[in-house]
Amino acid sequence: MPTRISRPLAAALLTGAVAAIVSACGSAGSNSAPASSATARPATAGAFPSPSASAAAAALAAYAAMWKHVAEAGTTDDYQASYLSNYLSGQALLTITDNLSADKNQGIVGRGAPALHPVVTSATASTVEITDCLSDQAWLEVRASTGALVNDVPGGFRSTTATVTDENGIWKVTQLNTGAEGTCHISSPTS
Repeated sequence: MPTRISRPLAAALLTGAVAAIVSACGSAGSNSAPASSATARPATAGAFPSPSASAAAAALAAYAAMWKHVAEAGTTDDYQASYLSNYLSGQALLTITDNLSADKNQGIVGRGAPALHPVVTSATASTVEITDCLSDQAWLEVRASTGALVNDVPGGFRSTTATVTDENGIWKVTQLNTGAEGTCHISSPTS
């Protein structure tokens, strides 16, 4: 039986993945010396991204896009949304569509977005493993008919793992597992 993932949990993954990708892109040049530096050296083979580094970046982008579209489908519980298969396949697609279908049958939709904190734990040219500490505190389940909250549970942090695979040039989440609330923790940044 597939792991049950609430929409709040899925949305949390989206926000963190996007933040990680933006951070990675923004810091790409931070390790290089300024052009006027006397220590500048000619480019070497190491100056180009390795296949696994390129795979990690592509997988994080696919992971973030997957959660964006899962959250979008969750606003109406469109478990048959054809675009989901652009980002998911295998067990992960089955888990997400089963959850959306179950919520639709119960008259529940998602509102808000989750917070993602993904980290690549291993990468090859065709498979990337991601670990995340998803917060579903801002991704709420509401009754489709009234907009009323399903419950007053505030949500929390859930350990999440994903396998992202290159399927003929398209990166897709193929395995997705989410732990119970409280299975990970993210420290709040201090000002």
